[in-house]
Amino acid sequence: TQMFESIKNITLIGMGCLEPRTSCFCTSVNGGPFNKESVDILITEFKDNYYLESSTDKGEALIKKIKSLTEADNGDLAKIEKLQKDIESAIPVIEGLDSIHTKLDGLFDHPMWKIESQGCIGCGTCTYLCPTCHCFDVLDENKQDGSGRRIRIWDTCQFPLFTLETSGHNPRTTKLPRVRQRIYHKFNYYPKNYNIIGCVGCGR
Repeated sequence: TQMFESIKNITLIGMGCLEPRTSCFCTSVNGGPFNKESVDILITEFKDNYYLESSTDKGEALIKKIKSLTEADNGDLAKIEKLQKDIESAIPVIEGLDSIHTKLDGLFDHPMWKIESQGCIGCGTCTYLCPTCHCFDVLDENKQDGSGRRIRIWDTCQFPLFTLETSGHNPRTTKLPRVRQRIYHKFNYYPKNYNIIGCVGCGR
């Protein structure tokens, strides 16, 4: 498709995370502050410089084109490696996330959802800050000249209108099922459908 063809022409560059939040748990979901799996080049800030690591041929080709770059010496490489390891090891590990989808199977009607939803004000900010939330709505726009277009816009499952049906029925009218839906989508439905947790553990 056109999207995949466009992706082939993109070089992805990531920035190493030097200050993970105390709430971060990225290493527990197969990520990390210096994870190179999904980028072509990883940049790590070091002293007054930046250290570039390529993880793909595309990334290596781009680095070679930048004539102003210089090779890091062995001393700096050792310090950078220690910096990365120290930061990564300081991130708390949450055990059992690889099987959380099976645990959630028996918690759908658990009273904890009432407690969790009481702290929600329904603003949707949690989903707009989340790097993996991707709920959307589809709208038809009509113009006075008779033309129109169908567009897709960013939306959030935390708004009551998100699940409002044309009939007037709404399966998630209160905050409780909406809060629960967000957790189940990331940690139950997504792992079952795609064999991967829908969360990067950013702690936000």
